[in-house]
Amino acid sequence: IGSRVARIARSFGMKTLINDPPLQRKTGESFFVQYKEALESDIITYHVPLNMTGADKTYHMLSASQLENFNDNKIIINASRGSVAANNELKNFLKKRKSKVILDVWENEPQIDTELLDLAYIGTSHIAGYSLEGKVNGTIMIYDSLCRFLNHKKVWKPDYPGIENSQLEYPDTDSLEKSLLLLLSKIYDIDEDDQQMRKMNELEKGKRAEYFDNLRKNYPVRREFTNYTVRISKRLKREINILKALRFNLQVY
Repeated sequence: IGSRVARIARSFGMKTLINDPPLQRKTGESFFVQYKEALESDIITYHVPLNMTGADKTYHMLSASQLENFNDNKIIINASRGSVAANNELKNFLKKRKSKVILDVWENEPQIDTELLDLAYIGTSHIAGYSLEGKVNGTIMIYDSLCRFLNHKKVWKPDYPGIENSQLEYPDTDSLEKSLLLLLSKIYDIDEDDQQMRKMNELEKGKRAEYFDNLRKNYPVRREFTNYTVRISKRLKREINILKALRFNLQVY
């Protein structure tokens, strides 16, 4: 996932700093950087498993000792595991700084820290991988493993529903960011997930955990960009490269 995020970031023209000690040991590639250097980035994203101990420990990987060196202009994204970031320290950091923090995962789910949710720029209910294709792919992995274990022939294949309005016109405005936001919002509006999440704070404390679980259990169907074709002018070369990185199908004219 981290590699895919880096590829998309580069399509926007961003410089990427990648820290992945296990992959670095495996491949011997020289482009990897130390964690301390990666933390110097303007945008920091986490795509790691939760390892409680060992050389590649990721528990509280983002802790007070890192946060105290951050300026006010960081963007921090955690869509890996809640305990990769020390939530209490992150909350205290946000009380003093103006950085933007986007969290899909939380410590102690479903009994999350709603004060941290209040301080987050965007908060969602651990649904980053909850596209229809993502959930089906997880089911396929389980099914394939079970068939191998039982020495059973694989016969089941998923039947995906059709999509209305899968043909989209690229909205060519005076701003790349505005155009992309208009396009992507036709498929997925993250603000809606954020607003649903924040309704937790309107509930009695004892009902919040159940609400968090229900957001996940009853999550609406969300399809991946690979299902959509965007019609776009060939003169928009930068935009075409970005849409390719986002895995859209393109109709270039």
